[in-house]
Amino acid sequence: MKKLFLTIFIILLYIKVVWSQENNSSYITAKEIRCLNYSTQYHVTKSQINSAYQEKKYLENLKKNYSVLNKEGSIQRSRIQAVINAKDNEMFRLQRRADYISTYRDWETDRKSTRLNSSHSRASRMPSSA
Repeated sequence: MKKLFLTIFIILLYIKVVWSQENNSSYITAKEIRCLNYSTQYHVTKSQINSAYQEKKYLENLKKNYSVLNKEGSIQRSRIQAVINAKDNEMFRLQRRADYISTYRDWETDRKSTRLNSSHSRASRMPSSA
């Protein structure tokens, strides 16, 4: 799956280069490269979360097949439960990574700041001559 997203990333980068050359703009900004990189990482992480979730569901169904009444079944159930717990931890870690990447504002659309900066002039309410 990582190879697929890496291939898509390279294709998008190639399209951008070709498009830039057609428009007499022969460079790609660092921000655009970071944007593609973070969006690729985000989608790879989401696919890993989905894969871990599917494996966890498979293990939960497999665990139902073993009986708790005999010793061998109980041991198998406890082993499967240990793997399920590890999958839960992996999914939690991957979700935190996806959340971090998605909140990284550099790869999202540009947003204008609404805060006043030094270029804004401060309008007074009353004229100074009053």
